[in-house]
Amino acid sequence: AGQVTVPLSGNGAGNTPVFFSTPASLTCTAATGTTSAAQNVTVRNDAGGTLTVMSVAATGPYAATANNCAALSINQTCTIAVTFTPTALGAANGTLTINHNAGAAGTVALNGTGVAAIPLVVASTASYTFQNLVLVNQVSQTVQRIRFTNNGPGPAVLARSHASVRKDPRP
Repeated sequence: AGQVTVPLSGNGAGNTPVFFSTPASLTCTAATGTTSAAQNVTVRNDAGGTLTVMSVAATGPYAATANNCAALSINQTCTIAVTFTPTALGAANGTLTINHNAGAAGTVALNGTGVAAIPLVVASTASYTFQNLVLVNQVSQTVQRIRFTNNGPGPAVLARSHASVRKDPRP
């Protein structure tokens, strides 16, 4: 019983991570001066050893935050949250760059549109009731104050105030 030697050859899969991200692009809309809700980019390690996301960066009026992307084993995922804060009306494009240890950086196209910020003006009370007044060559001293609050992102301008007076229908 002798020893048999058989030559073998091949390429091993190794212990190299494989980077994958989705989607390839994001589209955002937000009012100027406000920040959109976050949209997520998913990163996945498709093979091999541990995938490490070392940094994320967004250009233009975008911001990005990596969530639990430090060390991904095979088939593990993480998310990168992207927000859009336009400073002007119209198109605003950018790029999300994901630097990792599995080769060339990953990129995601960022496409956004800044829209007009609209004010949302609210009165302190929905209606006001004045006491019954009978005026003959007099001016009423009854005053009720109304406070207006702008709860919207856009500027509000009170151009003119107007009060209406109903004539008493009695003769």
